[in-house]
Amino acid sequence: MPAMGARIETAAQVADDAGGAAQCTRQGMTDLVLRDIDPLLVDRIRRISVARGWTQHQTVMHLLEQGLFASEYEVTGGLQHPEVDALAEAIAALKALPAGNSP
Repeated sequence: MPAMGARIETAAQVADDAGGAAQCTRQGMTDLVLRDIDPLLVDRIRRISVARGWTQHQTVMHLLEQGLFASEYEVTGGLQHPEVDALAEAIAALKALPAGNSP
């Protein structure tokens, strides 16, 4: 997460972390420029790129997408809203049942 006041620079303009708009440069895509990246992180990206036979661009796109999927899954617990509601109702119904006798 960027620090307060951090900037996300695009090829077209600079956007602030408070939600400033970025201009799209080609066919609806936005170019991002990352600055001050830890050299260890760059090396990790390079190693994945070499291992997979991907370009640096392909590697960063795959890692960004996978990271977003993982973060979204973590936030939702892997369940969509209707599933969460159904699970909550089922748990409430089970809690309302009288305790059973164990053999």
